Amino acid sequence: MKEERFDIPIVLFVFRRLDTVKLIIDKIREVKPKRFYIFSDGPRIGKEEERKKILEVREYIENAVDWDCDVYLEFPEHNKGCANNICGGVNTVFYKEESAIILEDDAVPMTEFFFYCQYLLNKYKNDKRIEYIAGFNAVGDSDTIEDSYTFSKSAPMSGAIATWADRWNNCDFQMKNWPENFKQKKLKKYFYFNELYNIHCQAFEDSYKNINDGWDYQFHHDMLDKGRFAIVPKGNLVKSYGYTEGAFHPQSKREAENLNKIMNYTEEDFSFPMQEPREVVLNKEYDRLRQKYLLGVKGNYIQRHVYYSKRKVKDIAYKYMPKTLWNSLKKLVKK
Repeated sequence: MKEERFDIPIVLFVFRRLDTVKLIIDKIREVKPKRFYIFSDGPRIGKEEERKKILEVREYIENAVDWDCDVYLEFPEHNKGCANNICGGVNTVFYKEESAIILEDDAVPMTEFFFYCQYLLNKYKNDKRIEYIAGFNAVGDSDTIEDSYTFSKSAPMSGAIATWADRWNNCDFQMKNWPENFKQKKLKKYFYFNELYNIHCQAFEDSYKNINDGWDYQFHHDMLDKGRFAIVPKGNLVKSYGYTEGAFHPQSKREAENLNKIMNYTEEDFSFPMQEPREVVLNKEYDRLRQKYLLGVKGNYIQRHVYYSKRKVKDIAYKYMPKTLWNSLKKLVKK
């Protein structure tokens, strides 16, 4: 499998984490893609330590690609923000490419992930029922997925996906159908827990109003709105470092422990040729389990609602409180 010429371009988004970038580059080196795109967002204003870390990552990258390939580097001087950096970068890629594997710097793939994506990108290239291919299933090894992969409405993106230019370029990032979808509750049938449906509705609403700095909820809404599926593997083919030390959005100890259980590498062998599902149909059993685990990351019912109450107060304070006062309170809380 490793002897094949790897024709699918790989895209990597980096920021300030050198530890995980080294691990990811080592894995990419094993397949030696012919085209490699790397986007490094710039430092935020007033964060000199962040600038130093970003420059270290960039210096490493410039010397790390030691195989014959076309490399595209984009190293802006100033910070674009997560959504603008990723959306702008993927737009650049899909102006030239028909499909791509997209990684963020907190998602370290297994070698098998690349060939899994390569095979499925080719197989479902013209099947518009599929929106994207996920590297995580976010439930770990589970009997809910009998074949090598299955079809989902709840598949995690989490920094490791593959998709096609026509899906991305035709995505409705403005979410023009969201108000009607919300009013008519058209998407509720895809959620097995009212609490999770309400959480997603708020996230979709914030995305529609450009309140949050993201792109994934827009892409997820596009998939649900068009009645499409995502593909998820039987076991996680990627390990998430998005909750470990150095992560951009660190989690509490309890959340990190819960995430580690469902976002770690599969313990089973992922072999080729893959065992194919007989038809493209929603795996309801998997989606129910995935959504249950997604809720459980924040703890039990009481713990979750304490968390969401605190977050709501924090969001209101951040929106209306003067920045200097907000920063002073953050320092006081840390002490």
